[in-house]
Amino acid sequence: MSSTICCKERSLICVTYWTRSGIPLLIDYASKETRRLDKRTIGIDIGTRIQQAVFSKSGNALVLINKMGSIFKITIDDMDHIRAQEIGKARCLTRVVAKSQVLDMKVSADERSLKVVWVKESGSRVVINSYRFDPQSWN
Repeated sequence: MSSTICCKERSLICVTYWTRSGIPLLIDYASKETRRLDKRTIGIDIGTRIQQAVFSKSGNALVLINKMGSIFKITIDDMDHIRAQEIGKARCLTRVVAKSQVLDMKVSADERSLKVVWVKESGSRVVINSYRFDPQSWN
């Protein structure tokens, strides 16, 4: 297991992995339902090696960065209606190209942007990037 994040507002937990076989999981701990975040469930392949994950404040969406630096937004209507889309690419976070480590991610309170904070190992430098997206795309 790589990380576990919780969204108390929606009783959701996301479990991510940094292995070739560990599919991220979405768990509704109120109803005890679990969904694999794989291509069959969400319609897109987000990969198995997840660097970081964060829920939006409302809990309606989950944002993930995979090992290739691809940023995905997972929209959660309910446990039977989960969809995903790629919303950006952070080239500097591509594990194959650069040696960087994600420290933190936050979705803004208005759910219009994502801030990603990471450390560049080559210079021990902290970098902050902002990714904007259409707020209507959360729905």
